[in-house]
Amino acid sequence: GILPRFLSKGYGPSKQPRVATLVMYLISIALTVAVNINQIIPTLTMSCLVSYGLINFIAFFEAFIKNPSWRPSLSIPAFVPLIGGIGCFITMFMINPGATFIVLLFVCVLCFWSAKRNMIGDWEDIRHGIFSYFVQKGVVKLSTVKQSARSWRPHILTIFDHPVVNKNLAFFSHALNQEKGFLTFATGVDSEGVVESTQANMKLDLQAYKIPSYIHANQAESPIEGVRQVIKNYGFGFLKPNTVVLPISSSFDIDSFVKLLLDTHRQEKNIILLKDDSQKDYLYSDASRKDKQINLWWRGKYPGNFELSLALAYLLHQSKLWPRSKICIKAIAKDEEQNAHLLTQFDKYRLKLRIKGLAFESLIDPEVQFFATLAAESKNADLTFLGLKKPEDNCTVAEYKEYYLKLLENTAGVTNIAYVLCGEKIQFHKIFM
Repeated sequence: GILPRFLSKGYGPSKQPRVATLVMYLISIALTVAVNINQIIPTLTMSCLVSYGLINFIAFFEAFIKNPSWRPSLSIPAFVPLIGGIGCFITMFMINPGATFIVLLFVCVLCFWSAKRNMIGDWEDIRHGIFSYFVQKGVVKLSTVKQSARSWRPHILTIFDHPVVNKNLAFFSHALNQEKGFLTFATGVDSEGVVESTQANMKLDLQAYKIPSYIHANQAESPIEGVRQVIKNYGFGFLKPNTVVLPISSSFDIDSFVKLLLDTHRQEKNIILLKDDSQKDYLYSDASRKDKQINLWWRGKYPGNFELSLALAYLLHQSKLWPRSKICIKAIAKDEEQNAHLLTQFDKYRLKLRIKGLAFESLIDPEVQFFATLAAESKNADLTFLGLKKPEDNCTVAEYKEYYLKLLENTAGVTNIAYVLCGEKIQFHKIFM
């Protein structure tokens, strides 16, 4: 399937490619007659050297990653074929540097072209073994390295409350992740027979949206129990999600949903609850807009929530879906004195933050009607970040449910709002300082 079909047709009992042989014969005769033999020999030498070089590199990788299938009759150390492969390409450059680049370009084009055609041959793909080797080494190394705030990146687990892709939630998670960490979309199902079909349908949708990710559908006695198991157990070694993104769910029982939030927080995972306007698609469309507005509200009680929100807003700011968006930190002051203090503090840290398009606005409200001000100021914002109350260690489901429902009631008029609860034991301010 690499060459045109008429060249691959075989004749006789042994399927000899007579047409291909004839075509090659004619090309050889034409080159012999029309071209100096001294011009042909370097080209033939290049073909041989690039073949030998690639075979040596394959042998090196096979010996290096030690696949069980690699059992050559002549066993040699991995460095021997490595030296051979490097020697082949050095020799090519010594013969003719220009021709070497042309040959290597031709090999690359052939590889991409054959890969795009998804041809099925009698060869095996070594890439899976190579990537598996380095992933395994990387995971083991990560388990021995202490995590720091400066190297923090989001490993996101996004939960769908229905076994279908929520487009706004998917693009929001993708914009936060930007392939800087692992992104997994998961859902819970109560029937074992639909797990494979659910994963297949979600995979097709996410591929259509061009969102690189992992998909996981978990079967349990109820969808929310399946979600709880995923949040608790999903991951590999040190590589576990540190941030769980959920929709403001109407399909889950409220008591079960609040219990899920408390359990997730106790597992020291960050929580983002997204309330989006399903009638609008401004979370993912019109990426050419440069004036998207992200509001962050500072209330002072839970600094971890604000610092995580700032990190998330900065990630959106860097995303291609939110190019050069504006981040505005908003706070409410009781009087002019407190307002002046807030402005002084922001000016102090502005240079340290080094975030382009960052602004600060302090609103004077003697009565501090926070949620009324929030609703008014959010009308022109594309996204609003608001911190959630941090539950105490002995907080009950009933207590947090009362707070949660009251919060939803107070913010009922605000669409496209992300409620953030910091769970990781990370000093997020060190990301910016």
